[in-house]
Amino acid sequence: MNFCPSPTNTLRAAAPAVTILIVEDDAVIALDLQLQLEDMGYRVVGPADSAADALALAARELPDLVLMDINIRGPLNGVQAAEALKQAGGAMPVIFLSSHTDLGTLAQAVGTAPHGYLTKPFQPGELRACIEVALARSQMEQQLLDSEQRWRHVFDDAPQGMALVSLLGEVLQANQTLARLLGLALPALQGRAHGALTHPDDAAVESSHLRALCDGSSRSVQFEKRYLRADGAVVWTQVSVSLLEPHDASPRLLYQVQDISDQKLAQRQRAELEAERRALELREAQQHAQAQLLSRVSHEMRTPLNAVLGFTQLLRLTPFEAKQSKSEQYLQHIEEAGRHLLAMVDDLLVLQRAHEGQLRVEMETVPLAQCVQLALSLLMPQARAQQVSLLEDVPAGLQVRADPTRLRQILSNLVSNAIKYNRPGGELRVTAERVQGRVRVRLADDGIGMTQQQLQQVFQPFARAGRERTSIPGTGLGLVISRRLAEAMDGTLTMASQEGGGTVATLELVPG
Repeated sequence: MNFCPSPTNTLRAAAPAVTILIVEDDAVIALDLQLQLEDMGYRVVGPADSAADALALAARELPDLVLMDINIRGPLNGVQAAEALKQAGGAMPVIFLSSHTDLGTLAQAVGTAPHGYLTKPFQPGELRACIEVALARSQMEQQLLDSEQRWRHVFDDAPQGMALVSLLGEVLQANQTLARLLGLALPALQGRAHGALTHPDDAAVESSHLRALCDGSSRSVQFEKRYLRADGAVVWTQVSVSLLEPHDASPRLLYQVQDISDQKLAQRQRAELEAERRALELREAQQHAQAQLLSRVSHEMRTPLNAVLGFTQLLRLTPFEAKQSKSEQYLQHIEEAGRHLLAMVDDLLVLQRAHEGQLRVEMETVPLAQCVQLALSLLMPQARAQQVSLLEDVPAGLQVRADPTRLRQILSNLVSNAIKYNRPGGELRVTAERVQGRVRVRLADDGIGMTQQQLQQVFQPFARAGRERTSIPGTGLGLVISRRLAEAMDGTLTMASQEGGGTVATLELVPG
């Protein structure tokens, strides 16, 4: 007893029987074909002996496959009948049957793209194999067609712009969304050079992304780019590009284009509002700083002015017999107050020019050691009076690019401060070296130092580290001016300090 089912029954068990239309004008051959096909498990329609009968049966029965004899009765032969079936909308595969193998007949049959060609007489196995191959091929073609139709539906109806572009940059296919985005008719878009649609400033960035895609280092790339509309307007987009069929003879680039013009406009508006807010804050800060400066200037000037007026009044009220002994003392106080006022006015003028960007510097190559030694020598009497030692270690060949007058002014301010705020028996050490393409000058003292709060205010006008009401002379503008002068010479000035542990001023300049 055989428990194994036949191959034919196994093949057809899971699906309805395949319907085959026989078109054959020889009744004996047609009957033999019908019996063979039914024995194989197929459902047979016909036979039809003419093109007219074949068209009628195909329209009524919708067969899955047609076995078409080439020589049939009527005005149309089998090849013409197959073409008529195709034009009538019949998508069923056709296998031609013929006893002729001449090149003319074969060429005529091949022209209709049949799914098979059998020469009579043929064996049942040969017939069955040809039918199954034709059915499988037809199924794959239908699946491919369905896939292409789904792709076409997704491509054409996508809410974002889509385009297929060749590696040479030609737009092979595009959808209506992209055409509308670019202000073009769809036929005018297809076949155009994709590069001509791109903003020139974005071409290089796009090319670099596409190179990464084509050399296999990335499967897809995303970037922002600007397209040029037909009316000349610019459209900001977010683009995603994938390489289709990379191993095919003609790979293509799939562009997916999302319009982000509204987002870009919103970003630009937010940036403009932020810039306006910052500008307003800056103006308010400047106005506040100017108000504070005027307040502090008036306050700082009041003390020497009061001294001038006070001693002048005392001099006027002093009895004549005592004027000789008092006038010299009073006049000395008046002169000191006047010099203090003059120094303050000069410093304020320098500060104002720096604030307006009108501070002039004449840059040249300056021997640093010579400049430092001059500043120290001029302040040596003050150092001796304060019992402060001045030490210098600056390489003789070290040069900087600076305005020599302004550089001496900075050094004098820094050395004077180091002496004034030092302690009896203290030291000031001036050193210099080249560090990372800059010349760094350090002025380190071991004086009274500053707290962190005082250090944060040291570059503010009239800030004197809490010594504003002491007998230590100064306007409180020297460090502010020194920093502005350093910046005008492409340099920097910073301060580091510790209360009771001294102060280090660091001046960095461009090498000469």
